[in-house]
Amino acid sequence: MSNSSLRPKWIALTLVVCLIALALNAYAQGTRATIVGTVKDSSGAVLPGTSITAKNVDTGLARNTVTNEMGDYTLPLLPIGSYEVSAEISGFKTQVKFGITLQVDDRLRVDFSMEIGQISEKVTVTGEAPLLQSENASIGNVIDHYKIVDLPLDGREFYSLAQLNPAVYAPAQGSTLGFRGGMNIAGVSEIANAYILDGVENMDAASNQPALRASVDTIQEF
Repeated sequence: MSNSSLRPKWIALTLVVCLIALALNAYAQGTRATIVGTVKDSSGAVLPGTSITAKNVDTGLARNTVTNEMGDYTLPLLPIGSYEVSAEISGFKTQVKFGITLQVDDRLRVDFSMEIGQISEKVTVTGEAPLLQSENASIGNVIDHYKIVDLPLDGREFYSLAQLNPAVYAPAQGSTLGFRGGMNIAGVSEIANAYILDGVENMDAASNQPALRASVDTIQEF
């Protein structure tokens, strides 16, 4: 039996805080992520028509696209996980970048600077500086499984760990969710949050709290 068959079935959870008037925009978010980038040669000229492939190193899932006339590409709706991203175009060496980790709702930029040579030649790039979230103006943070498992968690309520982030606080006593649990984010009421579980709306319509409170043992990240 392979090690992969012994792995637990994880779920990934997205918590989105938003004003009620903007709540519908939150439902577009989920457990997927996006890689964007630009391909240029060593002189800085863009390279349209470059084939881009993102491969999940754990599952083998591969997604392909081609750069446009500006040398730009987008690979949306990628499952979270670890990836290698490669760029191929005739007259240049194939370039492969390793160690790219996608988390919930990421939008990461992965650019390429291609070297002249045979497409059969391969240039590998590893150990780069952390990728910047330069394509997303939202402010957020991912609480990964290591924090969920290793940090003390009174009551085993996952959303308590959201308070590791600045401007996230427990609801005031006597408030709508003060005795049920929840969070205030950046001064917004605890009933103005939206909860998404594996990309599906997870809201109690009566109280605007999670309809299903997932066990911390089943959450990979949120």
